[in-house]
Amino acid sequence: MSFTYPVFLSLKNKRAVVIGGGKIAARKVTALLKAEAEVVVVAKEASKGLLQLAEKREIRCYQRPFRPADIKGAWLVIAATNDHALNERVARETQKCRQWINVVDKPALCQLIFPSVVRKGKLTMAISTNGASPALAKAIRKDLQKNFIPKYERSLKEISRVRSKVLKTTSSVEKRRGILNQLAEKLLHG
Repeated sequence: MSFTYPVFLSLKNKRAVVIGGGKIAARKVTALLKAEAEVVVVAKEASKGLLQLAEKREIRCYQRPFRPADIKGAWLVIAATNDHALNERVARETQKCRQWINVVDKPALCQLIFPSVVRKGKLTMAISTNGASPALAKAIRKDLQKNFIPKYERSLKEISRVRSKVLKTTSSVEKRRGILNQLAEKLLHG
């Protein structure tokens, strides 16, 4: 995969279609639900967990083979099956409509890849190796969670509190930027 452009997407109320019903598909669905996406799953067989989400009306789940019409209107499509030919077919269909596609474990077929993510409160950090080593990205994520997140989270809480006051009391953009940059440096480096 070529160099990627890092971005955080707002998927709230946006249609996201996951093709596949196994463990990997379920993990993707969980993440999409946290992003408040409108999730649709299409799979010949769906896991118990996905079926339970469908029963609770948290997702729509169609237990049948994939049809090109399934991805119509989707902002994001994830092909997460163990059928390589089907994953490639889904990728080709998304190209026709210029949709974002992630084909699990096939970076060459992807328009986007999912980073390893660390979340704590308002702090979100994403780690990517551009598909070269998801295992290393996961190891880096674990290291960040253990060694850095508590420090960064405390700093974020403090700067967020101060930032709201500075925005209300300081009219100059340059002055605000200077105050907040100084505070960030002080909080991180003592």
